[in-house]
Amino acid sequence: MDATDSQTLASDSNYLLAHDDEEKTRLERQHSMFKKFMNRVHGPLPASIDIGQVTNVMDVAAGTLVWTLDLASVPSVKSRVGRDVSSAIHLYACDITDQKFPPKSVIEELGINTFLHDVTAPFPDHLHSKFDLVNMKLLIFALTTNGWRKALENVRTLLKPGGKLLLCESDSVFYTKAEVSSPGFSPGQRVLNPDSWSYAYNRLFRKNALLNDHLTNLSTELPAMVEAASYTIEEKTSVVLPMGILCRTEPGACGQDVSSEEGFTKDIFFFISELITGMALNDGYLEDNDGTKIDNQEGRQRMLAALREGFVREGAFFSCTELIAQPRK
Repeated sequence: MDATDSQTLASDSNYLLAHDDEEKTRLERQHSMFKKFMNRVHGPLPASIDIGQVTNVMDVAAGTLVWTLDLASVPSVKSRVGRDVSSAIHLYACDITDQKFPPKSVIEELGINTFLHDVTAPFPDHLHSKFDLVNMKLLIFALTTNGWRKALENVRTLLKPGGKLLLCESDSVFYTKAEVSSPGFSPGQRVLNPDSWSYAYNRLFRKNALLNDHLTNLSTELPAMVEAASYTIEEKTSVVLPMGILCRTEPGACGQDVSSEEGFTKDIFFFISELITGMALNDGYLEDNDGTKIDNQEGRQRMLAALREGFVREGAFFSCTELIAQPRK
């Protein structure tokens, strides 16, 4: 891998999270959580993707390479990695920085082709029409609206005819059980209920997304953008998944028990609430439920305490949308 330690972010790659060891651990644990929620006990792929028909795989915005390493551990893939035979599978991974990549020895052992690349920029010509499968996951805090358009176009050039793009994203909103249970509710629906403990939290999410030019409702906006970028969506799965105490009583996407995720989902909520309220205070738009402006750390800590108390007491739901798409001919 010929790469520097970091690369300047392009204007359409508006990444808000850190690159430190704590963030690496969180991303790897988050991958395990999503597998549990989606009932992916045998690897990271949905059942409709036949890995036996795949030769070249690209993980875009790969982070810690956790998705690629998980795929490489699947027995039917492991037996094909690094072998100079006609049935070999070739793994590629790129990101805008290599700061979260695993040690070079891990990468070399599996023969993973890693390189630095900003997905909002065109890929090199020699990679065009090369891949049977491209994975791109959880870029909600990474791409601007125009960045998504560029990324989808650039990834389309990577895919062979018949190749598949696998996308998985979450909306920047948390729902209460009462909201999810209300008539006519659907994943991605933005609920701003002033009587809910999560009202101020969801307003902060939306304001932050607008200020950073991120998509505000990926469940509905992203499928439309994928189709506008000359893809056909073959499969769409949208589900609402429990967090906190609700993991004890509410199932995962396939009806499975997800009680083991109670603690980590609480950690995620606390992590995001700390991040979002901190940015809002710094940028001058932190407000409580009744719209009163908060302009100091003491007020922010009181707000955080109230948000956390509401979450611990009731739990929450978040939405997850997974798409499998093919370039249109």
